[in-house]
Amino acid sequence: MCIGYFSKVPIDITYLCFIQDECTACTAGSYCDQPGSDTVSGDCMRGFYCPEGQTTPTPYDYICPPG
Repeated sequence: MCIGYFSKVPIDITYLCFIQDECTACTAGSYCDQPGSDTVSGDCMRGFYCPEGQTTPTPYDYICPPG
C-alpha cells in the first residue's frame, strides 16, 4: 500500500496501490493519508514544512521555527 503517495491515474474505490511505481509521491506542501487515492488528502498545516511523501498534515519532524 502506498500511503504518502497517490495514484498516477484515476482509480475505483476497490483499488489499492501496492506497487510504488504505480504511484506518485505526495506533492510537497501536502499530505496523503488515504491508500489508493487518486489525489492528495489536503494541504499541510500552518507551522509545518511538508516535503513530498508526507502522510500527515502535521509532520513533527518538520516543524517550522517561529518567525
